[in-house]
Amino acid sequence: MAAEGESPSNIMVRVLKADGVRMHGDKKPHVLGQLRINVGGHGDPPFRTSAIEGTSGEWNQQFVLPVTAPASSQLECTLWDDSDSGAADNANFLGEVTPCFFEGIPGS
Repeated sequence: MAAEGESPSNIMVRVLKADGVRMHGDKKPHVLGQLRINVGGHGDPPFRTSAIEGTSGEWNQQFVLPVTAPASSQLECTLWDDSDSGAADNANFLGEVTPCFFEGIPGS
């Protein structure tokens, strides 16, 4: 549900590729990307790319994410090592970027 005074909308994100992903310990990771919209520290379950073995690879996958509150939303893009999905304390975490581009969007 959209916040008061805001209209729900969607954002289309295309995940192209990753280069120079760090090794996970002494082995090549099986890299997968996760995308989610975070609103005030809370977010829906993430959208996930397929996993690619190695430190570079191309996905070219497109996702449509719902944005219910543009003014208070943030896109989270994280990389994980899928070959170690049961790792404790997020030890399979490889990196993240959180672009801030909802400012200035009509309705935000």
